[in-house]
Amino acid sequence: MRKTLIIGDVHGCSAELEDLLNAAGYDSRMELFFVGDLINKGPDSPGVLRRAYEAGAKVVLGNHERSFLKYLRKQKEGNEHFEKVKRDMGRDLKFWVNYIQSWPLYLEQSKFLMVHAGLEPGKSPRESRPRILTNIRTWDGWGKVLEAEGDPPWYHFYTDKKLVVFGHWALRGLIERPNAVGLDTGCVYGGRLSGLLLPERRIVQVPARRVYCVPTLPESNGLE
Repeated sequence: MRKTLIIGDVHGCSAELEDLLNAAGYDSRMELFFVGDLINKGPDSPGVLRRAYEAGAKVVLGNHERSFLKYLRKQKEGNEHFEKVKRDMGRDLKFWVNYIQSWPLYLEQSKFLMVHAGLEPGKSPRESRPRILTNIRTWDGWGKVLEAEGDPPWYHFYTDKKLVVFGHWALRGLIERPNAVGLDTGCVYGGRLSGLLLPERRIVQVPARRVYCVPTLPESNGLE
């Protein structure tokens, strides 16, 4: 297996992304993957997108990208985070929108499957609803409420041996199970940016340089 680095939710933290790439010993011979949520809330969304694009990284769509595209289609205004992303993209807005639109909802490789939030129990990713692939945290039995105290995490229902790598759950932090690894460790909230090196299956982390955004509690499955 070619040496691979999979990176958790970056959320515009371009300086920390460079810190992580350096800490992981990344070079152009390695395959680079992102679990989605490259943009929003942090200081430099275009910088993160540019790094991923120039590296030829493989990226799956996160809930923040999906919501940002919907926000633009409906020509809404008023979301301070998305308005900042738009301003920062400037004249390159169309280019970055086209780039984001090219990302799939999941990627399946020979040794792992990557998705932003998780998998719908009892269904293959191809059969699953986009909202669930990009937003799920817990499972209520039918997919109406995707985060509820008392409901079990989706990965408790996942029994396949193939490794699933995901993000989206900053409050839960680093998740390490035999068949699932969660990499959202809340960098934009002052936590850490995490990556997974394969095939050795080693976690690499760097600290946030500062708190860029104060999380709302509890985390929702939408924009905030």
